[in-house]
Amino acid sequence: MDTDPPPEALDAPIHPERLRVPTREEVLEHIDAFLNRHPKMTPTRFGLDAGGEGNLIKSLREGRQPTLGMANRIADFMAAYDLRAAAASANNGAEIIGEADAA
Repeated sequence: MDTDPPPEALDAPIHPERLRVPTREEVLEHIDAFLNRHPKMTPTRFGLDAGGEGNLIKSLREGRQPTLGMANRIADFMAAYDLRAAAASANNGAEIIGEADAA
């Protein structure tokens, strides 16, 4: 019995019962939007904090395909950073720049 989803299902939104690795372009769109929200964060700082690699964004722009784990780490970092930055801004107007600054 064939259990693979039909090809048209691959374009559907992600559902909890079916995971899909986002495309490199999708990941870069989310990263670019994040960096636009946080203009003081450099691409190198982002790569180090989100994935432990200073050249993460450069390698994605040069064609590296993200794994599901990498995409999840990036998304988790951006979500947590957005929450911390919003809290810091509400408390004292400061913006968090790097993980070292968040401690």
